[in-house]
Amino acid sequence: MAGGNVRIRFDRPVHILGIAMNTTKGLSSTAQKQQACLLLGRSRLRLVILAVSASNTYSGADICNSREERRMYYSTPSLWIRSLLRDELTRTFRRNTKDFFLMTLPGVRFTIFLHHAFRSLEAVQADHYTRVITTHDTFRVANLLRIIFTRSGSFHFSVSRHLIDLCVQVVGVPDSDDAISAFLKVQHSHYDVVFFIVENSFARLVECHDNIGSFSALGAIYERFEELPTLDFDFIIIGGGTAGNVLANRLTEDPNTSVLVLEAGGSTADVLLTQVPFFSPNVSTGTAWDWNFTTTEQSGLLGRSISYPRGFGLGGSSAVNYMLYTRGSSQDYDRYAQITRDSGWGWEALQPYMRRASSFPLNERFVAPSDHHNTSGQFDPAVHGFHGVNAVSLPGYQRGTDGSVLQTTMVLSSEFPFNVDYNSGYQLGIGWTPYTIGNGTRSSSQTSYLGPSYIARPNLHVLIHARVTRVLQSNIAKTSGIPTFNTVEFTQNTGATTHTIAPSRVKEIIFSAGSIGTPHILLHSGIGDRTELKALGITPTLDLPDVGKNLTDHPMLTLSFYVNSTDTMENIYFRNATFQAEALAEWKANRTGFLTAGIASQVGFLRVPDNAGVLEGEPSAGNETAHYELAFTAQPIPDTGNYFCVTTVVLCPLSRGDVTINSTDPLDPPRINPNYLSHSQDLAVMRYAIASAKKFVTASVWEDYVLEIMADIKDDDDVRNAVGCIYHPVGTASMSPEGADWGVVDPDLKLKGARGVRVVDASILPFLPAAHTQAAVYIIAERAADLIKGA
Repeated sequence: MAGGNVRIRFDRPVHILGIAMNTTKGLSSTAQKQQACLLLGRSRLRLVILAVSASNTYSGADICNSREERRMYYSTPSLWIRSLLRDELTRTFRRNTKDFFLMTLPGVRFTIFLHHAFRSLEAVQADHYTRVITTHDTFRVANLLRIIFTRSGSFHFSVSRHLIDLCVQVVGVPDSDDAISAFLKVQHSHYDVVFFIVENSFARLVECHDNIGSFSALGAIYERFEELPTLDFDFIIIGGGTAGNVLANRLTEDPNTSVLVLEAGGSTADVLLTQVPFFSPNVSTGTAWDWNFTTTEQSGLLGRSISYPRGFGLGGSSAVNYMLYTRGSSQDYDRYAQITRDSGWGWEALQPYMRRASSFPLNERFVAPSDHHNTSGQFDPAVHGFHGVNAVSLPGYQRGTDGSVLQTTMVLSSEFPFNVDYNSGYQLGIGWTPYTIGNGTRSSSQTSYLGPSYIARPNLHVLIHARVTRVLQSNIAKTSGIPTFNTVEFTQNTGATTHTIAPSRVKEIIFSAGSIGTPHILLHSGIGDRTELKALGITPTLDLPDVGKNLTDHPMLTLSFYVNSTDTMENIYFRNATFQAEALAEWKANRTGFLTAGIASQVGFLRVPDNAGVLEGEPSAGNETAHYELAFTAQPIPDTGNYFCVTTVVLCPLSRGDVTINSTDPLDPPRINPNYLSHSQDLAVMRYAIASAKKFVTASVWEDYVLEIMADIKDDDDVRNAVGCIYHPVGTASMSPEGADWGVVDPDLKLKGARGVRVVDASILPFLPAAHTQAAVYIIAERAADLIKGA
C-alpha cells in the first residue's frame, strides 16, 4: 500500500496515526514492538502510516532485528509492518484486523502518500467542516493537507495557530513547544476523521500514549454494530443518557471490567444547539435530538395533549434540558430512605456522591461563571464539590432584573426570603441558580463522563444509533424457574435488521433509558402486568404490575407581565438580528457573553402556609420542603411589547399517570399519560403559586416597571388551559423495600423477581424531589455504580 496506487475506502469513522520515525530511537527491541502494538490497539486506529527516513544513515532497515527482517523490509516494507504489528494485534486483542491498514514509506514520500491517501477517503462528504491544529515543524504537513482539501473541494479548511492552547488544554498535551510540535490533529466533525503525527519513533509513541488516547478518543464511539472489536462484555448499559454515562465511566475505572453502552441517538457533543446555554429552549423540543413524544389527551388540561421532549442522543436529557442543577431538600432523600428501608438513600449517606473534601472526582465540579464575577454571597462553598467530573456554575451573564428580584427578597422577606444556597439541603427561599455549565458551555453527561480521558479507555465501548427493542431470557432461566436475562436485542435501521448481544461473561444488563424509555423496553420484553401484556399478544416473562405505573411530573405555568422598559430580552436579543449575530460571534470566540445565560438567574422554592386553607394533606417530604417553585425567566413571546416572566411549578404533585404500550411493535411510540392536574390539590397549589407570583411583582421595587399581567389567570379553566410541563418524569420503575409486593426494583436497584437486570435512572424514584431532577439522577447513578461494584 505504498506509492501512488493507494486507494482506501472508509465508510465509517477513521482514525489515522502517522509516525515519523527517528530510527536511532526506534523499535530497538521486541518489547518495544509489543508495547507499540498495545498502544496502537488501545487507540482503535483504522490506519497507521509509518514514515521512515530515506537517508542511508537512518534507513528504516536500522529498526530490523535480523537479516530476514531487513530483507523483508527492503523488498516489501508494508509486508514487514504487517508481519510485525498485525499478528501482535491479533494475539493481543483478538480483534478483527481486516480493516486495520498499516503502511510504511520513506519520509521523502510521506507527503506524496498523504496526498493519495486523503484523496481516497471516498466517504468524506462535501459539506462537513474540518479544522487543523498545527505548530512549528508540522506546518509543512498542514500545508500539504491544505492543498489536498482545497483541490478536492470537499472541505472548508483553516489553519489556526491560536488554537494551539485550546488543543493543549482539552487534550492534555504537556505544555512545552517540544511536546506540542509532536502533534497534528485534523478533525472531521461527522465522520470523525482524526489524523495526528507523533515524531521521534515508537519510543515517542510509548511516552505520549495517554495523549494519543485522548486524540483518538472517538475511537470508542462506534456507529455500526460490525465495528465493535468484541462482543463479550461484563455490563451492557441501555441508554447513554444522564445516568448511563455515569455508570459507563465509573464501572470502567476497573480496567478488567468491560462495558458496552447502547444509545439510540447519536453524539451531541459538537451540536451548537446543545453547546450554547441560551439555546436550551430551542434544542429541547421538536429537534433531531428529541424523541418527539406527545402525551395522550389530558382531561386535566381540558383535553389538550402536549409535546413531551426527552433527550435523543449521548447525554440524554442532560444534553437538551435547561441545565438547572438543584438537588432538592434533605427531606426528599430521607423519604426515599424511609420508603425503601435503606438508609443509604438518605441525605447524609449520599453526601459522598454530592461532594468530597478530597480530590477524588465524583459528580460536581463547581467552577467560576463565564464572566468570572465575584460570587461571594451567591452560594455556599461548603456544600459543593470542586474536584468532580461535571461542571456546575452560577450564571455568567447578569440580567437587568436580577437586582430587583434580590431586592424583593429583602422587601418581602417573610414570604420570599433569600437563600444563599438551596443545594445545602435546606431549600426554602429564593437564590442564585446553579447550572451544569462550564467555560460558558453546557456540561452534559457525554461531555463530562465520556470526556476524552474516559472514552479512550480500551474497556469502554459506546455504540450509537442502536435502539434497544427487548431484553431476552437466557437458557438458564428456562430451567431454573427464575427469570434471568442476558441478551439484548436492538436495531440500527428502524427494525429492518435486528441484532442480539449475549455476552458469555455478562453480569448485568442495566436499564438507563429514562422514565419513558425504560418501562417501554421492559414492557416489550414481557416484563410488566401479566394481564395487560397478554391482552396485547406479548408473552409475559415476569409479572411486575407496577412497570410503567406511578408516572409523576411537575406541571408548570408561565405568567407574563407587561413592563415599562425596553431593556428586556425581547428588545435586546429576540428582535435584534444584529445583536444575535454579535452574541454568537462572542460565544464562539470566547465562550462569554449573553449566550452563556440559562433561562433564569434566580429561582425560588417556597411553601404554601399551613393556614392558607389550600392543602388537604401534606404532599411534600417534610416541613422544610417546598410545595412550589417560582422561576424568573426570559421567554420568547409576542413580536411587540416588553415583558417580565415568572414561571410557577407544582413541586410535589399528587396526580399519577402511566407509560403503556399499544402494540407488539417495540418501535411504536409509548403511550404517555402524565394525568396532569387530575388531583384537585395540584390545581389548588398551582392557583396559590400564581397568586404568589403576582404578589411578588407588587413589591415596591417593581413600581413603575411592571404595568399589568399579559393574560390573567382568573379561574380553574384558565389554569388548565395554560398549564404545560417542565419535563421531569419519574416513578415508572419505582424502588420499594426488598420483598415488597409493589414497586419494580429493590433498594439495590435490581429488578424484582429476576436475575441479571438493574435499573438506574429517574424511573426508580417513587416520588419527585422538590427540585429539577438532573442533580438527583447524577447522585442516583453515582451511588448505583458503587452498589454494582460491591455486588
